[in-house]
Amino acid sequence: MGKLRPLTVRKVLEVLNKHNFKFVRRGRHDVYRNDEKGITVPVPTSHGMISSGVVNSLIKQTGIPREEFLD
Repeated sequence: MGKLRPLTVRKVLEVLNKHNFKFVRRGRHDVYRNDEKGITVPVPTSHGMISSGVVNSLIKQTGIPREEFLD
C-alpha cells in the first residue's frame, strides 16, 4: 500500500464527488454531504493543498477506500 501524501484540493474533491458527496455550504471550510450515507465532512479549501493527516481523517470519516486518495 502506498504512502499517503498531501493532496491538492482538486484531487480530494474529485474523490468526494465520485462518492456522491455534494457541496452544502462555504465557511471557514467547505462542507460536503452524502445524503445516502448521512455523512457530512468539512474540507479545508483555502490553501490549495490538504495535509496527509487531514486526508487520513477524511478517509476515516467517509469510509472511502484509502487507495482512491493515492496518486
